[in-house]
Amino acid sequence: MTEGAVHQGFVLRVSEFAYSELEHILAKTRQEENPLLLILDGLTDPHNLGSILRTADATNVSGVIIPKHRAVGVTPVVAKTATGAIEHVPIARVTNLSQTLDKLKDEGFWTFGTDMNGTPCHKWNTKGKIALIIGNEGKGISSNIKKQVDEMITIPMNGHVQSLNASVAAAILMYEVFRNRL
Repeated sequence: MTEGAVHQGFVLRVSEFAYSELEHILAKTRQEENPLLLILDGLTDPHNLGSILRTADATNVSGVIIPKHRAVGVTPVVAKTATGAIEHVPIARVTNLSQTLDKLKDEGFWTFGTDMNGTPCHKWNTKGKIALIIGNEGKGISSNIKKQVDEMITIPMNGHVQSLNASVAAAILMYEVFRNRL
């Protein structure tokens, strides 16, 4: 049944993961004082998605939005890496991220992207409704989405390597928002 996967003596058959509707997540954010939504633009590594979901649960993220195409969805690897967070963080899968950003702006969200050039995260104004966009592991945020962002945020670095793993960058920024709202 496990096709050679590590099972530790247990096997369970479950139905396919049920994604939330975007409208359900938006209804939830209307009840919150300062919601934070994550938008994952083309992430392809299931370990990154699972790790991001774990941190999203730890930092009170209201929901995660992922594209239906050219991106990882919720897979068994994502579920295992998330260690239960998929049960607590709503995940919506949308056809068009650009239209979703327009809808979020209509709902009063400020959209922030991640980039090497932008406002340092320690100077980021994290008040209000925030939609934080994390880009693809290799290419970053797509050019069409960049055009819709209100402000770009950067994580200052001194080392020789000038980029972070997507899940690490997402975690740093989620905790920046969380810290400022404590």
